[in-house]
Amino acid sequence: MSDFYEDDNEVQDLLLENELSQEDEFDDELTINELLESLERSSSSATADNDAIPNKNMNNDRSENHENNQETAGESSQTLRSRLGGLAGTKAGMESVDKDRVNQIIYEASKGSAFFENERKKDQALTERIDAMMAKYETIRHLNLSHEEKIVDNMVVKIRELEKERDLSQYICHIDMDAYFASVEELEQPELKDVPFAVGGMAMLSTSNYLARKFGVRSAMPGFIGLKLCPQLKIVKPHYEKYREISNKVRKVFIKYDPNFAPMSLDEAYLNLTNYMDEHNMTAPEVVQKIRDEIFQGTQLTASAGVAANKKLSKICSDMNKPNGQYDLANDREAIHTFIRKMGIRKIPGIGRVTERVLAALGVETCGDVYQQRAILYRLLSPISFKSILQSYLGMGSTTVKASDSQKSMSVERTFPAISTREELFNKVDELAILLEKDLAKKQYRGKTVGIKVKLTSFDVRVRAKTLPYSVYRAPDIAKAAKELIAKEMPLSLRLMGVKLSSLESKNNNTLPSVTKFFSPVDKTKEIPAKRPADDTTDLKIDNEQQMMVDDANNNSSINEDTTTAMDIPNKKQKQELDEEDEERIQEQEEEQERQPDEIESVTCPICNRLLNLDNAAFNQHVDECLSRAEVRAILQAESQRRKREAQEQHQQAERSREKGTGKSLLDYYSRPSSSSP
Repeated sequence: MSDFYEDDNEVQDLLLENELSQEDEFDDELTINELLESLERSSSSATADNDAIPNKNMNNDRSENHENNQETAGESSQTLRSRLGGLAGTKAGMESVDKDRVNQIIYEASKGSAFFENERKKDQALTERIDAMMAKYETIRHLNLSHEEKIVDNMVVKIRELEKERDLSQYICHIDMDAYFASVEELEQPELKDVPFAVGGMAMLSTSNYLARKFGVRSAMPGFIGLKLCPQLKIVKPHYEKYREISNKVRKVFIKYDPNFAPMSLDEAYLNLTNYMDEHNMTAPEVVQKIRDEIFQGTQLTASAGVAANKKLSKICSDMNKPNGQYDLANDREAIHTFIRKMGIRKIPGIGRVTERVLAALGVETCGDVYQQRAILYRLLSPISFKSILQSYLGMGSTTVKASDSQKSMSVERTFPAISTREELFNKVDELAILLEKDLAKKQYRGKTVGIKVKLTSFDVRVRAKTLPYSVYRAPDIAKAAKELIAKEMPLSLRLMGVKLSSLESKNNNTLPSVTKFFSPVDKTKEIPAKRPADDTTDLKIDNEQQMMVDDANNNSSINEDTTTAMDIPNKKQKQELDEEDEERIQEQEEEQERQPDEIESVTCPICNRLLNLDNAAFNQHVDECLSRAEVRAILQAESQRRKREAQEQHQQAERSREKGTGKSLLDYYSRPSSSSP
């Protein structure tokens, strides 16, 4: 499949991992058939409108409304174009792209589709939020905000006091292969080096080479839109096993320089070079160049790198001289502050397109603007967002580099023509569960938490998860739990479904659940925001980026009173993005869950092994009854066996007595004489 995306601001490993059906992150993508069907309907509707004779008065009313709303509509249309254009101009190799042209082509190609309507609603909602924020801004911008400035200044002082105690002796390197999938394809087909091409299919592109990027062609873009941007674009089918094979070669290079390196995906990793530098008496730039040279010698592929005092800075630096370059930032506080103050706000890991637009509305385009607007930002942003942005302004980040200890989830998902009947939905669950069972068997995993993701034909996304009281790995068990989750959402009309198993453990762990384990708390079925899943994935790119931000928050937990948790950390879909839209969605859902009573969840009785939909009290009563019935059965069975044993013993004793010639059994000596005896 070509469902997933590759490169700097997209998660490239998802393409490969989905094909191999391991931990595919549930993604958003657009299929060509749906777009074309929507465009046909839109075209037919437009033709019908043109053929109709409109009412003159209605025309006048519309004209007047159009004049009143023209400016607002124009602004909304422009923001929607920018939203649909996505990352154009922000990725390596796309700096010279005509963003307006690219955005307009994508806008026109998508118009009339369900995808377009869904994006329009999101853009409108964001615009309304920004308008509300700006209205609040107008009420406070003329006020005396010296108190807020003092609060922020005190926070900065505390941060810098902590910073003085921090170790700037660590040299963290971020290495990123250049247009990895495309570069691997060029090895097999050298003629591709001179033509614009992309890897993927008509439904979705996973990456593009640098020639194609000059036309605005990028990852996470339907192939037919790529062809509209670049008619001579060549689309190449991906070869996943080859990508993994070469990635293993690259990782063998990494491990020489840092045995604890943290792979973020097939083509990207963090390394701590400090020990290697000390042992070989080399500078950071020398070591980085040596690594890049060794990668090229072993694979004929180029890599870009950045080295700095922490992971966040090294990530920014690795993008400075792409492709095939490196950037070295001195481990000096003043050098760091000078570097970061000039940086565009979108270049900062953790700043997504939504937050970028919010900050732009407040006049914040570079990190240096953050301090100038600190009082306003403090008043208008959430504590989580403000804290993250302030840390970025100061260039603070984690220095912890380590690989993930184990895989945390595996999943499969597929896109398909719309289905809606119960039979179709359940058949699709069975199909995905079988695929997932095969992948679990390859790695000998089992897990407790079954999750589903569904994308409606309206492009709305729902994610549900359910934790079982026992581990499963067989398709029927996985499908059973997934079907229960699907059934609760019916009626549904879907174009995408995914099934995931998390809380993984090795099947070689033979520890069986005890009876008490069945009575431990079980997670409730819950909705997880599509763009901020609460469950972990094996995508090391995401795991480590999230951990990087968790480390940042923990290292600076004293700078304000709010407590940062894992749910505050940006997720996967847009790597490292602290998205105001997502954050608000999380808060709304938490409030909604607080307002709603706990949902009754299916639980398996550990005595009779039946799946029950009971609340806690009813479940306890059922278990008591089961235990009572089981105990009664056990007592009766034991009593029956005791009587049988006694009868056998008496019979054996009688037989032994007769053998001695007494003519009487032992019982005869103790029996009462009959009344008829003389």
